[in-house]
Amino acid sequence: MRIKKCFARTTAAALTAALLLSAAAGCGNTSGTGTTDSSSEGLSVTIDVSGSGESTDSSETTASGSDSSSLITAASDLDYSAMFTDRDTNTAWSVTASTQIVMDGSEITVSGEGAAVQDNAVVISEAGTYHLTGTLSDGQVLVEADDDAKVQLVLDGADITCSTSACILVKNAKKVFVTLADGSTNSLSDTGETYVQADDSMDVDAVVFSKTDMCFNGNGSLTVQAGYKDGIVGKDDLKFTGGTYEVTAAGKGIVGKDSLRIKDGTFSIDAQDDALHTSNDEKSGKGYLYVEGGTFTISSGDDAVHAATALIILDGTIDIQQSYEGLEGDTIDINGGEISVVSSDDGMNAAMSTSSSDSFGDAGQEPGGRADGTGSENAAEGFSDNGAAPQMPAGGFPQAGTDGTTAGQPDGTTAQEAAAGGTDGQQA
Repeated sequence: MRIKKCFARTTAAALTAALLLSAAAGCGNTSGTGTTDSSSEGLSVTIDVSGSGESTDSSETTASGSDSSSLITAASDLDYSAMFTDRDTNTAWSVTASTQIVMDGSEITVSGEGAAVQDNAVVISEAGTYHLTGTLSDGQVLVEADDDAKVQLVLDGADITCSTSACILVKNAKKVFVTLADGSTNSLSDTGETYVQADDSMDVDAVVFSKTDMCFNGNGSLTVQAGYKDGIVGKDDLKFTGGTYEVTAAGKGIVGKDSLRIKDGTFSIDAQDDALHTSNDEKSGKGYLYVEGGTFTISSGDDAVHAATALIILDGTIDIQQSYEGLEGDTIDINGGEISVVSSDDGMNAAMSTSSSDSFGDAGQEPGGRADGTGSENAAEGFSDNGAAPQMPAGGFPQAGTDGTTAGQPDGTTAQEAAAGGTDGQQA
């Protein structure tokens, strides 16, 4: 098994100690199995790389500063208070102020401005709020609006299937908000074996596919069945601030190219590839995966949570029931929450994508791996890094407020909104 050279940063002392003891416990374990179990105030981590059920527990260690100059995106350079705007969490809408879209089999009725029916699709071309109800068989909701248009799609008992493409396809807009109406049950499913690519400028490969920023919110539920490939894909920033989601995917579950940010919500994800994923590992300040809260139940055929750059977890309950690797990123910063990982390889892998050699925490070998950079062929890893002690980002971590949100401006707006000069809730 080739061992990656890694750069790790963890922020809780108990977690750090548990990972260190995982390495020590593994030294005498020739079967390549092991479990790491740790808990402290506000943080609990369990790692089982084999399903053995054995555990190691501790709560004492120290962490030191780190050099993040070689990172594409460093967690310490991100502004946590600007992750979400007022509008991201604003689920308000009204029937009278919305364009009504009623679906009935292959029939679509539009009442209001900004949307029109083309074949078996409803095309949204203007900013505004659109209320979708009913069942659409083999159809699509297509958003193709101006660059400055903000579009809100309210799913209220919407059931959409499509055999040739995405059920919801966003080609252009400034930002799209998908609001799950209170108490509503919604479903999106692809039913074909492949997608027909109608536009050479993009490769649509998900049940929900957006080329622009997208945010999911609300207090309803959404089921996504992706038989072709991925469940939900955002090619810019993808956010979730509330709602209940059940995603089953032949490929990846939820993907945000530039970032994936989750404030709250309940997620059940069964993906043959990565469950949560970001992909931009080329541009500074992009590619990070940020979890502020929420409840996650994950089964994946590859990585359960994969960040192209920085992985940041402030809180939440994450239950990874099956994975090849549990948590992976260039760096992993965990500040709280309850995390349980079952993996067949690394439980956590903070791996710089540009190098490979050393390991840390392999069961069945000394920490640091062999001199030639490889580990035991039968070893299972609880945690990988570069062999140095896990380190804390410069400046420490912003703390969550008593209301569950991260600290922002005195008036409750985010730093991003304040910089934009407005607090009207219309910030992207």
